[in-house]
Amino acid sequence: MVRSSKLRLVAISVFLAAAAPLFAATFSSTQTGNWSSASTWGGSGVPGAGDIATVNGGHVVTLDTGVTVATLTLAGGQITGANTLNVTTVFNWNSGTLSGASTMTIASGTVGGGGTLDARTLVNNGPFTFSGSNYFYMQNGAQVTNNGTIEFLSDSGGIFQSGTLGVMAITNAGTITKS
Repeated sequence: MVRSSKLRLVAISVFLAAAAPLFAATFSSTQTGNWSSASTWGGSGVPGAGDIATVNGGHVVTLDTGVTVATLTLAGGQITGANTLNVTTVFNWNSGTLSGASTMTIASGTVGGGGTLDARTLVNNGPFTFSGSNYFYMQNGAQVTNNGTIEFLSDSGGIFQSGTLGVMAITNAGTITKS
C-alpha cells in the first residue's frame, strides 16, 4: 500500500510538472561577447531554448556554441561565429549583420530594416516578410534556402548582392511572392 501511494505521488508530480507553464526569459545584449557568457547579457544568465533575445546595435555576439532560442531580434548589432543558430518562433531582423560560416534556421521572420548576410546560410521554414523598403545584402558566399514563403510587401525591398560575392545562392523549395 505504501509503495502504491508513493508511485501515485510520483505520477502526480510528473504530471503537474509537465502541465506547468514554461515562461520565457527576456535577454538583451549589453556588450560585445560570447553568446554563452552571462556578461554579454548583463549578467542575468544566457538565452536558451524558449527564451527571447535581442542583440543591440554596436554589440558583436559570437556563437561560441550551438544556440536555440524562441524569438530573436537583431537590432543593429552583429551575430557571428561558426556555430548554428536556431530560432523556433520568430526572427526579427531590424538591421545588423549575420556572419560566420554556419547555418541559421528560422521558423518565421520579418525584415524591418537593412541588414547583411555575410558568409552564413539562412534557412527559412515559414513565413518571412519584408515590410516597406526593407532589405538585406548577401556577400562572401552567403546562401538563403527558402522552405516556406518569402513575401515582399513593397516594390522597393529585396535581397541584394554586395561586397565580395563568392559563390552565393538562393534556393527556393517554397514560395516567393510580392504583394
